[in-house]
Amino acid sequence: MSSLLIPYLFICLLVSVSSSAPQLCSQHDAAALFHFKSSFSLYGVLSDYLACELAGSKYYPRTISWKEGADCCSWDGVACDPLNGHVISLDLTCSWLRGSIPSNSTLFLLRHLRKLNLAFNDFGDSDMPSEFDRLAGLEYLNLSSSSFGGHVPPQVSHLSKLVSLDLSGNYAQTLDENTLEALVNNLTVARHLFLDRINMSSIDPNLFMNLSSSLRSLSLKECDLRGNMSGDIFHLPELKLLNLGGTKT
Repeated sequence: MSSLLIPYLFICLLVSVSSSAPQLCSQHDAAALFHFKSSFSLYGVLSDYLACELAGSKYYPRTISWKEGADCCSWDGVACDPLNGHVISLDLTCSWLRGSIPSNSTLFLLRHLRKLNLAFNDFGDSDMPSEFDRLAGLEYLNLSSSSFGGHVPPQVSHLSKLVSLDLSGNYAQTLDENTLEALVNNLTVARHLFLDRINMSSIDPNLFMNLSSSLRSLSLKECDLRGNMSGDIFHLPELKLLNLGGTKT
């Protein structure tokens, strides 16, 4: 066989294999995602568009392109583990989602998730479900400016693998002292913690002194903290960003 034909035949073989390859996405995860999508209405408003533009995110309904029967790993905002097809990342920031996330949401069936971003959607001041702790592998959780209300559930502190947690901008939400203490004690690998504009009026600011030594970013802007925070916060060895704007400490 001519040596000139070998590269050509190799390319043909790759095309043949790729065209006949099965869909990557886990059927279980695909069904969970599609049901999650179907539980929301999609509605865009100008104020949300402007907020997303300021945050550097495009404002459009990502889930509208999701089609049953298609490989969910190709869906907008979805990323999968190439070895087993499990969904490991779901980014639906600024996606026009309107509704609430009930405790039996199929979102919590995505047990292999490492990254979840639902920022800048509208969950109608509904309570944040305590079932987020079922996503035990989460390393990144962003629920900022998503109109959650009620109390931050203490179960979020069970997500001990979190490297980044952003709950900022949920004006109707309250973080109490017991939940904060659990967060401080359990998020031992956290590097970024953003809690701006959450009501913390009942919290002793010095609870933050016990945060992980790996913390690099801490933002507590306009969260109604009262009392004096010890200057020891500046001694966290990795801390690069500390935002206490609008607090009364």
